Amino acid sequence: MNRPIDCIRCLANSRLTDIRRLGLGVDEASAMFEHISQLLRCKVDRTTAFSESFNFLKRLSGSDDPYHELKRELREAGLSIRDRLEGVVKGAKVSELLQLSSASNFFDTQVLDYSFNISNMDLRMLFEKAVIRTELSLDDIPNSFDNIYYVLDNEGEAVVDEMSINELHRRGLNVVVVVRGGAYEIDVTKNDVKFLKFESPNMIWTEGSYPPLYQGIDVDENSLIIVKGIANFEGFVDKPLHGAQVLFLMRAKCSVLTNLFRVSPNTSIIIGLEEALRVAENLREGSMHVA
Repeated sequence: MNRPIDCIRCLANSRLTDIRRLGLGVDEASAMFEHISQLLRCKVDRTTAFSESFNFLKRLSGSDDPYHELKRELREAGLSIRDRLEGVVKGAKVSELLQLSSASNFFDTQVLDYSFNISNMDLRMLFEKAVIRTELSLDDIPNSFDNIYYVLDNEGEAVVDEMSINELHRRGLNVVVVVRGGAYEIDVTKNDVKFLKFESPNMIWTEGSYPPLYQGIDVDENSLIIVKGIANFEGFVDKPLHGAQVLFLMRAKCSVLTNLFRVSPNTSIIIGLEEALRVAENLREGSMHVA
């Protein structure tokens, strides 16, 4: 796998955690580790290793969406803070909307050494200022682009994204919501978006459970792609975009990313194409030398 050893440790930990959460046993754990070993021997990229091992988990569990109940709980947690954010979103600058969406990336259950408790959310995290590294002027986005392609990430935080997307739509931007077609961990899929209330009528989904950018999405001219979350960023690392304008919104929740982005753990970040390409090259070319 074209990543540091800590990423392999994260993969193994994630799938063992899946097996425990889903009530599977030693036989399933053994089969999973044999599957992961085969993927590693084949030297697949990070995105393939994580995606195919989760597809294997689906087969072991007998479910096309093993975390549908957990996703429902996360969605309800996100909906519980909607009223609190209504006044914040209305009239906010675009840069403030994007920082809010980036900060909301704390809804996560799969990252090694990162913990999230639904019943004890620290909502102060939503209002943390992001580290911004992009050549774009965020507040000029409505005057700079005709279309926004917004790639969703996890359940729960998608409620915050929905509010930001609706606010951008009200300001005259054509926003296209992009999701995975098939289930992957706790990510929003085409079957989950029906529980959200997007005012924008435009939505596309990619086939299967791989990240949309990894599979490739066709975008119109003069478009900006806004991408949420670590796994979606990792898909870009394995198959970088060139020429398209892009922003990545996430929290640097693992040691590999905090080192590469040179930020403190769990920092909210907004990253443009130039910085994303720098980190992508370091991850691919110097992967085994990243602490």
